[in-house]
Amino acid sequence: MCDTFRSLLLLFFVFSLCHVINSSDVKQVTTQEFRETIEKEKYVLVLFYYDAATCTRCADAEKEIEKVQTPEMFDQDIVKVKCDDPGTAVKYGVHTVPQLIFFRKANPVLYEIPEDTRVILWEDVTLWLDNAKNIATQTLYEDSFEHLTQASTGATTGDWLVIFYNSACQSYLSAIEGAAIELKQRMNVAKVDTDINPVLAARFGVKECPTTYFFRQGKMYLYFSDDKNHYDIKSLRLFATSWYKNVKAVKVPSIPTYFEKLTESIAMSLKEKMNSPKRNQFLIIVGIVMAVIAFIVSLVVVLCAKRKDVKTE
Repeated sequence: MCDTFRSLLLLFFVFSLCHVINSSDVKQVTTQEFRETIEKEKYVLVLFYYDAATCTRCADAEKEIEKVQTPEMFDQDIVKVKCDDPGTAVKYGVHTVPQLIFFRKANPVLYEIPEDTRVILWEDVTLWLDNAKNIATQTLYEDSFEHLTQASTGATTGDWLVIFYNSACQSYLSAIEGAAIELKQRMNVAKVDTDINPVLAARFGVKECPTTYFFRQGKMYLYFSDDKNHYDIKSLRLFATSWYKNVKAVKVPSIPTYFEKLTESIAMSLKEKMNSPKRNQFLIIVGIVMAVIAFIVSLVVVLCAKRKDVKTE
């Protein structure tokens, strides 16, 4: 009986020790270590913070994150790290600290801290992690956009909140994903990379990065913010659920024809060539081609004129 009690006590001690070790493991990482971690690990929870000596909320947030455990339905443990590099924070849409970003296979989602308290609590974070386990933002391409969204017909696939972005404004994707997590039971949320989908960018008149539209029943509504730093989860959620009604509805442009796609593709190709470092070489080649064409046209005109003179004689 005594041995059994000792065994149970030892087992309880081991489990308690494991719990403490796991819960307190919030590793400080450098910028390089941060990159390596999010590429290597499936689930990574990152606390962006400032010097704990001057940022009491940051210190409090770290204590809360130490208590966060991996939810039961996860197939791998969540790695918890902290990073104080401002450049890395801004890259992922973090403008105030403390702030949390959760990476799933290197895909970031921003945590929405309660606006009234600005306090991070481990219980809230645990519930959010469970809800944010899977990536909610879909990726659309030129060959799948209309099929999946039915945007121009307003048919059967529901409402869509779509962000058009490129490599210059990827920092906004974490907020879009944050909104997607909260809206996934109500609508679809997607992203379109305009660098590889120029025809879609032209179709919807995308000129700024990012540009976000809410598609509903054959109409589209442009999301805008006076301050791009306020491109946040709450604003996006409110826009997609109610505030879009205050924006002018625009009919969704029709699907471009093959000829329109071809001309747009040619125009984009010419634009890329003109903006490339080899611009001068390209202009020389164009000049030579134009000169050859002009020579051929002139030759044809001269030959036709001679034939006409021969027939007249």
